[in-house]
Amino acid sequence: MVEKLSELRPAGVRVLPVAGGVAALLALLYTPIAFTSMFFTVDADAPRLQVRLDALVAGEADVTGPGSVAAARTDDYRDQRVAMLVHTTTGSAALLLAAGQSIAASRGLRRGHRAVGRAYLAAVIISMGAAVVFLLRAPPVEHVGQVALSWQLWVLGLSTLGATLAGVLAARAGQVLAHRCWMTLALCFLLTAPALRLLWAALGPLLPDHDQLTRLDAGAVALAVLAPGAALLAGASVLNLTVPGRPRALGKPEFIAASVSLGGIVAVLLTRPDDVLTASGTPAVPPLYAWFHAGPALILLIVVLGLARRSAPAWRPVVVGVALAPLAAVASGRLLLSPVLGDVEGWLAGLMVAPGFPIVTALAVLLLRHGHRTPAPSIPSPVGRPTRSTSS
Repeated sequence: MVEKLSELRPAGVRVLPVAGGVAALLALLYTPIAFTSMFFTVDADAPRLQVRLDALVAGEADVTGPGSVAAARTDDYRDQRVAMLVHTTTGSAALLLAAGQSIAASRGLRRGHRAVGRAYLAAVIISMGAAVVFLLRAPPVEHVGQVALSWQLWVLGLSTLGATLAGVLAARAGQVLAHRCWMTLALCFLLTAPALRLLWAALGPLLPDHDQLTRLDAGAVALAVLAPGAALLAGASVLNLTVPGRPRALGKPEFIAASVSLGGIVAVLLTRPDDVLTASGTPAVPPLYAWFHAGPALILLIVVLGLARRSAPAWRPVVVGVALAPLAAVASGRLLLSPVLGDVEGWLAGLMVAPGFPIVTALAVLLLRHGHRTPAPSIPSPVGRPTRSTSS
């Protein structure tokens, strides 16, 4: 029996134009900010659009005073201007190319796909390489959460590169659906840059008692769940494991997974190191860090359980991956990272790094089981070679 792309399209691919449009809009809005963000390191009069945007939302003192990104990193950016100029210019180019590819693929447009894909691959390799240079050379910022954030940046850079390479290998093997899923994951990782900056700006008026670096850390905690979670949902949609008809009742595995997830969320809230105080006597780890994990994790769990009612049992790895994210965060933070980084930074590093591992593993399991599906021969392959239909 031949599995054609047209048979996979109705429920799976129809969400991609909307998702691609949102990604493209975010990329277009962020590109001038990213592309010019380090120009000030060679020209003192160059505009800093991100600083201007933040000042417009939260006030000048918030974005240039103590606890701001500008105050903490401006000198480091100047010292490492070459690495940061390369990182931001090629990174913004990669983001635009990826968003364009996403829209084109969702509409079945293949012209120039390989050439644009090669340019995107080169941009990602160069940008992530420059980011590694900066992380190796720049000193740590003296602020709670910044050590944990540096761990997240390492994992994010390597994961972006890894997902991109996995997508390239899938394309070369003619596995179009797997290629699309891995590239979607890479795009979600790339979009964490604009999403994080939008978050810390938007949170300024909402959390006036917390400085910009604290809001940055809180946003990083939330995106550690949301970025891989969005990619997993998109991948499950592409693979189209939805079952037509009335929603089915959730089974025992789903209830067990939900219980594990809720237990992990509670553990995150209860294990916050609230006994560690700053010099002024305030908690070094404010409660918002835990809630910025708990909220997205709970929302993602509810969404996944709702979709599971209309999905085949083959979709179950999605539920398991999402359910294990909070447990992975608290277990890795308390048991693995705290002995290395200390209670505060270890706990935060668990929230910023660990949730993505079970979620991405769930995506990998789906692709191992279903990513071999290929388009019908009448539909051109994005890698420019005849595709092979699989039969069963």
